[in-house]
Amino acid sequence: MLDDLSSAVALDIVVVGGGIAGLASAYALQQAGHNVRVLEKTDGRQRITRNDDRGKGTGGIRSPPNMTRILDRWGMGQRLGDVAYKCGVVTLYEGCTGKLVGKIPLEQFAPQFGADLMFVQHGDLYEILYDFAIQAGVKVLFNTNVTGVDSGDVLVLDNKQRVDADVIIGADGPRSIVRRDIGGDEPERSQTGYLTLTLTVPTATLDADDELRCIWRDDDSQYRFWFGDGYCMHLASFRSGSQVSGTLVYPIDDNASSYNEGWSESYPLSHFKPDWEKFEPRLRKLLQQQERVTATVHFDNPDLESTLCDRSHVVLVGEAAYPALPSGQYKAAYAIEDALTLGLLFARITDRAQVPQVLCAYEEIRGTRSASIVPREKEKRRLLSLPHGPEQEQRDTMWKHPHPSGEKWVDLDIVASSRLSSHDIEVYMYDAADAVQDWWSTWGGLLDRHSPTKTGEKGPQSGVVISVSCDSKEDGCSFIREE
Repeated sequence: MLDDLSSAVALDIVVVGGGIAGLASAYALQQAGHNVRVLEKTDGRQRITRNDDRGKGTGGIRSPPNMTRILDRWGMGQRLGDVAYKCGVVTLYEGCTGKLVGKIPLEQFAPQFGADLMFVQHGDLYEILYDFAIQAGVKVLFNTNVTGVDSGDVLVLDNKQRVDADVIIGADGPRSIVRRDIGGDEPERSQTGYLTLTLTVPTATLDADDELRCIWRDDDSQYRFWFGDGYCMHLASFRSGSQVSGTLVYPIDDNASSYNEGWSESYPLSHFKPDWEKFEPRLRKLLQQQERVTATVHFDNPDLESTLCDRSHVVLVGEAAYPALPSGQYKAAYAIEDALTLGLLFARITDRAQVPQVLCAYEEIRGTRSASIVPREKEKRRLLSLPHGPEQEQRDTMWKHPHPSGEKWVDLDIVASSRLSSHDIEVYMYDAADAVQDWWSTWGGLLDRHSPTKTGEKGPQSGVVISVSCDSKEDGCSFIREE
């Protein structure tokens, strides 16, 4: 297998951003035989839930089968199973009436997917990746704020501090500093008119209310969707079933500039003036009981021509490359796929001069798939929140239980026949390791034979420089030097 390999040359790699994408990339590259350091601008505590169920990193993350398979491959499956919640059944409702639309028994397709759909708390997944990265030898430096990236020819050092590296991985999110180095000045972005509102409810709270208990305990479903008139909402279990995470995608008419893309700002739900007539009674009661919800605004972000810099020693992963919708279901999965792809490719590198070719291979493998995430998520958001009318009725007919064809949900082809699920099935079945293997089987030999060192050519100079602001004195500061 490709991930049984280790690089013949150890590169110095710096990952900018210590979130899910950054830690996953760091772990995969360290396992591939390289020396990896992570620069994270926060102190890390906002992501950690260890020993504190009320920690900041309490949002829910979906781990679809394609992501769960990778975590299993990395040996993280048992840790994930200890804190995550397996989704066996998805239930769909009309948003305004609560009437059952249909059910999808995902558990019976698990053998075809090769893994389960899991729900995990953000902080729990972060802790798993952090622990594995540290055990593998990754150096994580908190309180280190990257302020710019330079080619090494000209130093832009307001604070006179630099970090040298053979490769830089930009994993610093949709407002990425590294992304600006690749794409130039920060582009104009437009608001979409949607907010994602998130909440977390202890399962015990639902169980204590007869009306709310039936919203969660009336069958064996672990993932529930409401198709509303102009909105959509879903609930999912995580933390081994002890908590329920809710996500409401809701349109707003006023200017959304007062809301940010982070997950730190909370508001009373009444602040958003929801039209309660559009919510079925149980859902209305659940929402009205919430004192505050977290609000995250949706933006349209222009695409980059490339996720590589011209020097081909800097590359973007996760949302730094393709900023997704806050309501997107596969952001973490795509970031984990990015990380695995990088790790498998860099495990095969034999010469520093091959870095540009390997990063071009990464972009070729990941580009088309990653670029499709936002358009598909926008279409899903539109379909899930259709106003009442012919298209909404057609959508609901496709999901009636049993299926209108008379067939039960026993065949993936039937599930995939709906526009709502064709993308989901494609995501679940994708194997990032197979994609790397296919690419390497076709092009890997050429990359090795035509490396600059073997052809006698002078290879591109490795080394890029990051200007940083470092407040931390933790282990790892020794690689920052003053000029």
